[in-house]
Amino acid sequence: MYKRILVVVGDDATSAQATSTSIEMAKAHGTDILFFYVLPCYVITVGGEERMALATLTKSDFERQAASFAKRKLASASALAEQEGVFSLRATGQDSDAAKCVAEAAISRHCQLIVVATERRNAVMRMIFGSIVPRLLTLATVPVLVFSTPADTPHGARKVADAKRKGVVRRHS
Repeated sequence: MYKRILVVVGDDATSAQATSTSIEMAKAHGTDILFFYVLPCYVITVGGEERMALATLTKSDFERQAASFAKRKLASASALAEQEGVFSLRATGQDSDAAKCVAEAAISRHCQLIVVATERRNAVMRMIFGSIVPRLLTLATVPVLVFSTPADTPHGARKVADAKRKGVVRRHS
């Protein structure tokens, strides 16, 4: 089946759930995991003569803090995998196009599946906060497993309640 799974590590609850489930899946199938973190790019574009101070960190400070954060998140994910007896690797990448970065990492690191988490957001919220999932689905040359916000979160619970009210979801006894 899969020899190596690339798991995109993030800092939200959905990402933690995707990591945990990926570890269970890897353990059941004897698969290796590559935990992957996309480092943010330091980009500030302000034109004109009157420039506002938008950042208090220098580029090198920003990159150092981002790398430190990524290292902690990746180490935490690897520790969880190790507890379950799953072999894992860690890697980071950086590109202004995070989806491209993940898709290329999957190819170069010989991964047969990408696991990524996303919070359910409408198009406007995705535009503001960003989401790599739509673009990743078009760029990836391997299957992509997408974890979304669980039903027990406020946003997920609202969706389930709306679906029940509309008669889309029915309880079976």
